[in-house]
Amino acid sequence: MRRLLRAPLRRLIRTLVATGAGFRFVNFVHHHLSPAARLRFFYLCCDPSWRVAGRWSMDFAGRRLVLPLSRDFPDAWLAAIGFHGYDLEIYALYARLLAGPRPPGVVFDVGANYGLHALRFLVHGARVLAFEPNPECHRWFRTWCAANRVACELEAVAVGERAGTAVLEVPEGRTYLGSTNPDVRRRWPDATVRTLTVTQVALDDFVNEHRLVPDVVKIDTEGSEIAVLRGAADLLRTAQPTLLFEAWREADTRRALWGILDKNGYAIAAVGDARAPLTRAAFVDARDTNFLAEVPSGRMIHSARR
Repeated sequence: MRRLLRAPLRRLIRTLVATGAGFRFVNFVHHHLSPAARLRFFYLCCDPSWRVAGRWSMDFAGRRLVLPLSRDFPDAWLAAIGFHGYDLEIYALYARLLAGPRPPGVVFDVGANYGLHALRFLVHGARVLAFEPNPECHRWFRTWCAANRVACELEAVAVGERAGTAVLEVPEGRTYLGSTNPDVRRRWPDATVRTLTVTQVALDDFVNEHRLVPDVVKIDTEGSEIAVLRGAADLLRTAQPTLLFEAWREADTRRALWGILDKNGYAIAAVGDARAPLTRAAFVDARDTNFLAEVPSGRMIHSARR
């Protein structure tokens, strides 16, 4: 029965969101869905061809946000429904961090894309440095910061092992897959790829120059996470901020990440089970791709084992 209803329901929702009144109605209904229902809604309606315009309202951990959307923004609809319908375990972790006894005051968002992660911290009063080298993303992040009356500290640079320049490759229509790792392009054999030369910084240099130490560093750089951490060697050794990072299911990459973090006293857990530290073997073999790393005395991880 559900399968029979999917197609007509999709058509109905697509018709509704194409009009101002319908868009507002869908937003109202979506706001009152349970987290599980929002997840189902996302996968039902996840279609980049849908064009929408209007102010999509939502809340995160008790704070209201709004995303002004436009039909000339190809990812507008996905941004709206993905805010509460995708990566739910990451956003639940953010909410716990913000509600904890030591909520983060300074956050580095490395690979910020359109800033949907950054906004969650910004509306709760944290200072966020958003590192995003792709200029396609900047307009919308600035627009959303202005609409929510939060500071927009956008660093239009890539982050890597050392300062200099890097080649950013972005498959057409998929800004979220942009990467400075040259080995990643093989993942898009049939894609039209846009290539940009961008400025690159190392986090250690940035911290030293700006005298700003993060409490949380989120890293989602599509295969460049090792380089980001190598460029943050002093930060990891001294300040030991909480890390949230993506790690693809590649054994050599996972082993390298483990070596860097373990050397600096970090324990690693899957974001969906942040209170259960992983062994080295379990991390390498984990099906999860989003991880939390903290020193054992951190907020979420309480003990570590190998």
